[in-house]
Parts: sequence; structure tokens; C-alpha cells
Amino acid sequence: MDAGTFADWLNGLRGIREDKIGDKLTMTTRDNLKKTCRTFFGFCMERG
Repeated sequence: MDAGTFADWLNGLRGIREDKIGDKLTMTTRDNLKKTCRTFFGFCMERG
């Protein structure tokens, strides 16, 4: 996956909470998700 594909995926995510169904994610949620993915992929790369 390249950076553009990841950005497209992240931008396409929508809320699933009952009061937020279909809404774009907030910037805070997107930033938290990016950090989580970065940490996970870094962990995976270290493990091979």
C-alpha cells in the first residue's frame, strides 16, 4: 500500500456511531487512526 492509497482509504471512512452514521471522521479521529496504523505497521516491519 502506498501513501496515496492509504490517504484515499482514510478519507473514505465514515462514522458508524448511531448519531454519526455516514459522516466523515473528524480530524482528531483521523489523526488518531493514522498514529495507530503507523505504530502497527512499524511493529509488523520489525517482526518481518
